[in-house]
Amino acid sequence: MGGYTSKYDVKEPFIDDFSTLDQFIMSQLQQRMISNTMHRCLQQSQENNDPHSNFQLGYIYHHGLGNTQVDLEKAFQYYQLAAEASHPAAMYYLCQLYGSEEKNTSYVKYMKEKELIAMKVRAYVASAAQDAFYSKAHIDLRETFKVSQAWQEELIKLKNRHLKIVGQASRKNHDEEDLELAKVFNELGYVMLRLNIKGETTVSQDAKSYFEKAAKLGNPAGCWNIGYLMYYHGFGVEKDSERVKEYFEKAAKQKHPRAELILARNFYDSDEMGNDEAIERAHQLYTSSARYAFASTLYCLGKMYILGKGDIEQDFTLANQYLEQAATSVDYEDGNGRPKALFCLGYMYEKGLGVQIDYNVASHCYASAAKMKFSPSLCRLAKLVEKSKVTMADINVALQLYQTASESEILDGAIYSCYRLGKIYNNPQLATLYNPEKAKSYFLKSQANYMYLSKIHDVKTVCQLYHLGIMYENGYGVMINVNHAVKFYREAVDISMGTYSISEKHYGDKAKKKYAKLISLQAINISGVGIEEELSDDKSSVAQNSIQENSIHENSIHENSNLENSIEDKSITEDAPEDSQE
Repeated sequence: MGGYTSKYDVKEPFIDDFSTLDQFIMSQLQQRMISNTMHRCLQQSQENNDPHSNFQLGYIYHHGLGNTQVDLEKAFQYYQLAAEASHPAAMYYLCQLYGSEEKNTSYVKYMKEKELIAMKVRAYVASAAQDAFYSKAHIDLRETFKVSQAWQEELIKLKNRHLKIVGQASRKNHDEEDLELAKVFNELGYVMLRLNIKGETTVSQDAKSYFEKAAKLGNPAGCWNIGYLMYYHGFGVEKDSERVKEYFEKAAKQKHPRAELILARNFYDSDEMGNDEAIERAHQLYTSSARYAFASTLYCLGKMYILGKGDIEQDFTLANQYLEQAATSVDYEDGNGRPKALFCLGYMYEKGLGVQIDYNVASHCYASAAKMKFSPSLCRLAKLVEKSKVTMADINVALQLYQTASESEILDGAIYSCYRLGKIYNNPQLATLYNPEKAKSYFLKSQANYMYLSKIHDVKTVCQLYHLGIMYENGYGVMINVNHAVKFYREAVDISMGTYSISEKHYGDKAKKKYAKLISLQAINISGVGIEEELSDDKSSVAQNSIQENSIHENSIHENSNLENSIEDKSITEDAPEDSQE
């Protein structure tokens, strides 16, 4: 599911910062996780001189993560090793350690301003031409180009040098793989698009031809740039989603890590059962993409092993390793693999999936994800606080967390948090908080946002349907309507039968028990087959003798992550288990 904006609001004071979350952070655990990642990277660096491990080590030393002290010299050395292997992020970060002011201690190397600009232009183009989201090189080029004549001149010089090389190469036969020449063609295509401020079609077509030549000579970024920069964004061509997929496939075939990730996540990965061949393809693409072990890719692999999709056997130990590494790794600029990984780790420790239940570790993971503005984690953390699972069990803290989540633009988190707020204010045992009118307003907001999500966006989850059943069964914000409750429970069960999601299955089981109870107690018979066969003989006989009633049973439609959300990675609740709350 994507980031849909809430249409119905109950306004209350909003938390201005996340300082409330600091009490749940376990610094020693955080340091241990970073140390584990550092150890893996050191091993890979020593054994294979792995470019991404070298980059990650440089980043750790650069920023002094965990117990590691800031060491700019070591950061420079590791970045340089990775940059020599054309690692795009390392190229960018290496430039941050060069400066023109020798008194500035944030630099390691110094050079004249003009030379520095020339070096940065070359490095930023080399990075951004591989993909816009490996680093901030693409953004820095765009913004600096607008205001700096020196940068404009250097970019034009770079274009002219590349045109000269291309012109010389055109007089020779270069049909076989030539990675150095391919790099020049790809960068030239990127620079042409960057300089094409007026959007001239002929310039864009020239860029496309350079990208195609780069791909033919062995550079996968050529196909990626045609698919992403051109057919996805419409630079010089009409937007065309089919051509996007076509060129992503070509780039992935040539092992472009970013193309492999997006292709897997957008076109092949699914929580629905019956897509085993596609899921296997997704797993292959994720595994290949992980040679650039950015957090988003590691998270996707960890999630697959939590769920045990298709022929991928469930392996909580391996899932934990991937997720922990993801939680402490650098991510793509548009990625949110780190907070998602932390959320999943929190869920594993909360539910005891392959680990001992540890609510303190779970709360640390949820709080860490929340500090990265990942609102679904607020709901789970608030639930632990509300139910006194952690030592900081202050109901007012739970209220703060729920309230923050209820204001989120991510509707499924907002729906559940409003439901929980309604439950709290509807509880007469909480005398100082008991407020039926306020409770009703939150229940209504929860229901209204669900209907908006369901009717406008055709999105339903088992969790939401289950809680709608609860509301109609108990009259939370609505008139008691057992028939509606039964309908929602039944639909929740039906959807849960077709998903790999652990949490959706969990709510499906709860909905099944609720459904069976109401069938038995109210003697209601809902049309359709399947679930009745699983009920006991006594319950079935009661149902068969009951008054017949037609049920409103809509087809469940699971939303596939649309292309834009997948590429930008702004969707934070499409994956299990983070889309479900208790």
